[in-house]
Amino acid sequence: MALNLASSLTDRVTGILIDGQNNHNWRYTSRVHAQTLAGSGRFAVDIADDAAAALGDPANVGRYALFVLDYNGPRWGEPAETNFLNAVRAGAGVVIIHAANNAFAGWEDYERMCGLMWIDGQTGHGRFHEFDVTYTDRAHPVTNGLPDMVRHPDELYHNLRNPREAKFRLLA
Repeated sequence: MALNLASSLTDRVTGILIDGQNNHNWRYTSRVHAQTLAGSGRFAVDIADDAAAALGDPANVGRYALFVLDYNGPRWGEPAETNFLNAVRAGAGVVIIHAANNAFAGWEDYERMCGLMWIDGQTGHGRFHEFDVTYTDRAHPVTNGLPDMVRHPDELYHNLRNPREAKFRLLA
């Protein structure tokens, strides 16, 4: 499910960053992510701390070409989940940030969308440390022009899996 960039990159992509619950400091991280996206000049980003409210109206959801998820909590419920899935099926992009890959265990559509997920009892991560990230697909619109991340500080996941047949494209 790739980001629909039918317009040129000179047009800003309208996105929404969903947060509101996480086992990490989402109040801080989501604002940093939104500022980073907006600061690139490529994105106009709204932040929603209440996914059910933000995604409950299909007309509102239809405004977004990109969904950035910094959320790890209970499912959103209807109609938010259906509106979100319909937007993604229509071409909207999805970015899963860190712990959002362990949200919604058992929601098959979400699991397929994530690609690789945290699976309790199988997945883990080492201590917070610096590591390099090299982009392997530099032609993709998401990574085009980005420098590799050198000495990036984070937790490096291992044994990510997916319980569903998921098709995804690895960019780094």
